Amino acid sequence: LRNVATQRNDPGSLLHLYRALLALRKRTPALHRGAYAPRRAPQDVFAFERSEGGQRAVVALNFGDAPATVSLGRGRVADGLHTRAGAALPERLGRTVLGPSEGLVAVLAADAGR
Repeated sequence: LRNVATQRNDPGSLLHLYRALLALRKRTPALHRGAYAPRRAPQDVFAFERSEGGQRAVVALNFGDAPATVSLGRGRVADGLHTRAGAALPERLGRTVLGPSEGLVAVLAADAGR
């Protein structure tokens, strides 16, 4: 049984992931009121970009049961999160491999090129 008390002490739990996602959304206007644009992605990967003012965020989610390589464009990553606990964010966007059921939210630096 995975109750809140158990998940509170597990940095890899869904509780920690949801809290991190909510905090990222709160501090990133592009994620909650930005314009939406779909991104090309391989089968089983849902990818999109949100932008608000000068801020851009790219989201890629692998719903498949095999790793998938997705091209996320260019830019320097300033913030974001990876759904795999402990996984580091890339310093720059580009081609990224997402494992099965893995996702990435990358908030780009203001000086990030397209």
